[in-house]
Amino acid sequence: MTITCANIITYAMRQTKVLGSGKNTTAAELSDGMVALQSFYDLMVADGLFGRLTDKYKTDDYEAAEFERVTAPSGVSITFPSTLSDDIEGGSRPPRDLAIIETIVNGVRVVKIWDRTAWVELTNLASIDEAPLSGRGAWALGAAFAISGTFIAMFGEGADITPSVAALGRRFMGSLSGKQTTQDGRKVAYY
Repeated sequence: MTITCANIITYAMRQTKVLGSGKNTTAAELSDGMVALQSFYDLMVADGLFGRLTDKYKTDDYEAAEFERVTAPSGVSITFPSTLSDDIEGGSRPPRDLAIIETIVNGVRVVKIWDRTAWVELTNLASIDEAPLSGRGAWALGAAFAISGTFIAMFGEGADITPSVAALGRRFMGSLSGKQTTQDGRKVAYY
């Protein structure tokens, strides 16, 4: 079953009792929820949750590397790699879990993270899109969204954040931040 952005908004609203069990979101609540959810993902990137980015400017077609922010003019194609060379072990490897790449081509920004097996876009989301990171626990992602500043700013007056929802949301966010590194693994030489 695909978990959509609308599902995550609904889960967060139910966990905070903004929306009763069995009730559906209104069009206005869903629209407000999408603004808050997109901001939630944007803040994850801005806060460096997925790592720091190295800036590159390219005027020719280019395959980006993990942890790069590539800026290019119109007409330049920036691709996201499915395999990378492994400088430590030799050969190739998939991108690191939760690695990030940001591209800005002709002023259009796209941010993607590698979520276990594929690049997943964090920008330009619609309510019917699969929610990024939902495969890591949709209910927990809903809790993380529910305790975020963006959700509280949008629905705060009616939100009832219980200790168990807060703990689940913090645990989900902690599981993401514990995986991140912007440096390749290094072999240590022992003497």
